[in-house]
Amino acid sequence: MRVEYLTMGKSFLAFDLGASSGRGIIGKITDGKLTLNEVHRFNNFPVEEGGHFNWDLNAIFNEIKTGIKKAYAADPEIASISIDTWGVDYALFRNGKLVRNPFCYRDSRTNGLPEELKKLVSAEELYSICGLQTLVFNTIYQLYCLAV
Repeated sequence: MRVEYLTMGKSFLAFDLGASSGRGIIGKITDGKLTLNEVHRFNNFPVEEGGHFNWDLNAIFNEIKTGIKKAYAADPEIASISIDTWGVDYALFRNGKLVRNPFCYRDSRTNGLPEELKKLVSAEELYSICGLQTLVFNTIYQLYCLAV
């Protein structure tokens, strides 16, 4: 089936979680044109907890729920919801419960770790595995920080 057939006239809600703000946007394809309607915007700054920068996952979750309510009030025909978020940060769960708020990629705990990890895995080998440039906030360095 053609994408136009599947999506024509349907609305889709997308959340974009950025480093300083988040927003909910309804997208709809009508007559072959995409229209976007921002229905919710909120501040999304890392918080300091225990000397580290973290994402306040509970606050983010509450803002997403608020955005969903606003979106369905604006357009009750939403067919799906998606969330685009940070590509390097992660949350740890144990027995279905959040262990702690996720570290923010802006946290300094990974400073110096690329050089330290290079002693174990060469930059070339690491690149061949993950295909990412060496940036101090990449997930590999965040995970390595947990192990050392």
